[in-house]
Amino acid sequence: SNLGEILRLITEDVIVSSKVRPLPEEWKDLQGSITKSVDDSLKRLNLDVLDIIQIHNHLTEEEEARFGMSVSFDRLMHMAEILRDVQSMGKVRFIGFTGLGEPGLIHKVIESKVFDTVQVYYNLLQTSAGYKLPEINGVENYSQLLSKTADLGIGTIAIRVLAGGILTDSP
Repeated sequence: SNLGEILRLITEDVIVSSKVRPLPEEWKDLQGSITKSVDDSLKRLNLDVLDIIQIHNHLTEEEEARFGMSVSFDRLMHMAEILRDVQSMGKVRFIGFTGLGEPGLIHKVIESKVFDTVQVYYNLLQTSAGYKLPEINGVENYSQLLSKTADLGIGTIAIRVLAGGILTDSP
């Protein structure tokens, strides 16, 4: 890929991450699906090791919600075990997950200390991961998730920083 070619030319230290999003039809062989996804990323990027691999499924009580992209806490924990296996093979340095879905479950995952990083939804319109905000019906409240990750030594990566284009007036 073009990015893989460019990465070969860069001499500065860069952190390269990729993501996996196993869909329900891949759940029968999660080990194979996740390992293949990591291997495919390494090949595309012309790398021997990824700095971070992240599970990019939403976290919900009811699996397959959100167009089949959601997983339960238990399935996410199983995926984490698989990523730890991939890590022990020397293919990735750190494992993470995307902190989208049900905030209470996201906090439960953070408290498990299984992951090294979490992608946190944070922008000028959605600041609840950083600040104590009142509960508003229909609005996800991430209940100062950033403080919890800092206290537990878990790395954070801000996502949706431009609120899906709303803050730039372009999608």
